[in-house]
Amino acid sequence: MRVDELEELQRQVLAALRAPLVGPSRERTELPLSARVMPESFAATAERYLTPSAALTPPARLELYHRQYWFRLLDALTDDFPALRSLLGPRAFAALLEAYLDSAPPRVANLRQLGADLPAFLASGAVTTPHLVCAQELARLEVAWLTAFEAAEAPPPTAAQLSTSALALQPHVTLVALRSHADSVWHRANESRPRGRVRPPAATPARFVAVFRLALARQMERLHPAAHALLASLQEQGSLAVALEAAAPLLPARRGSALVESWFRKWTAERWLALREPA
Repeated sequence: MRVDELEELQRQVLAALRAPLVGPSRERTELPLSARVMPESFAATAERYLTPSAALTPPARLELYHRQYWFRLLDALTDDFPALRSLLGPRAFAALLEAYLDSAPPRVANLRQLGADLPAFLASGAVTTPHLVCAQELARLEVAWLTAFEAAEAPPPTAAQLSTSALALQPHVTLVALRSHADSVWHRANESRPRGRVRPPAATPARFVAVFRLALARQMERLHPAAHALLASLQEQGSLAVALEAAAPLLPARRGSALVESWFRKWTAERWLALREPA
């Protein structure tokens, strides 16, 4: 087989695997009922590239792979976004996953990255889903949780470098500003508790959260607004002086300096900070 023929085979088989899940295969999932049907090209691809077995026709053989392709992706995303599933309910969550996979088929082998674009997909307006703001923010928290599991850790700055070098956050640290109570929903789901009432979102972010890794364990922690402003500025610009200036209006009149000192002691001890890589 020539290279161009092999590439054409790969394109057609991949297109067949990405065809919609229909019929009995769909009924074995939490996906809602659908009038979608298998495209005619599916059977044509099977007949072109597969031979029948003793028990199965070429389309039936290809359907085995097609079904397992969808089941594996749906299972992986369900494992990675349990709080979002708790918020939306099984059917709405499954419908969201199907729309997302239709829009953004996987392009990397690492299933941990499969849902990386789900927050952006929710924010794009491509789908209508209950509790949209909370759903978007929950997806961001759960992506941050996955990031904290596998992201690298850079050498931390020394005490002298804190004031003299450009700084950044460690790759495993993610800041999330919330208009909703998504972090509370996340904690309830993580503890297998009912999600509780979903409150309307605020007009502007009112909660600030850091997701990070400490001693190989992932953690999620609320931040003071000034702490979030300081860390966000460090992440964006790298300058400690600029970051302190960004945090200053949000600090209490008394004990502001003591608070900042306590935060830096904690962030240094827990290795939140890193040296900024040259541009």
